[in-house]
Amino acid sequence: MLERVGVLRDACEALGRDANDTVSRSAAREAAHKLSGSLGIFGLSRGTELAAAMEEVLKGADLLTPQRVLLLAEQTRELDAAIRAKPAS
Repeated sequence: MLERVGVLRDACEALGRDANDTVSRSAAREAAHKLSGSLGIFGLSRGTELAAAMEEVLKGADLLTPQRVLLLAEQTRELDAAIRAKPAS
């Protein structure tokens, strides 16, 4: 899971430099999709919500504004924190 969060983090950095970076956007969308599908299994419903919201933004056709990229970066940080805070079972 943390590897996918890393993909999101890297993509946010790349999209901050170039909002037209379709490769980074696609990688981030795929990572968010996979996370939204798997986090609920581990009891991380907030993580599922965050990842699903990120996926919706990333799969849209609109150019990402700097504000959207900052929001994605903040959601990525929150997602990372939620995953790290989950006690191992």
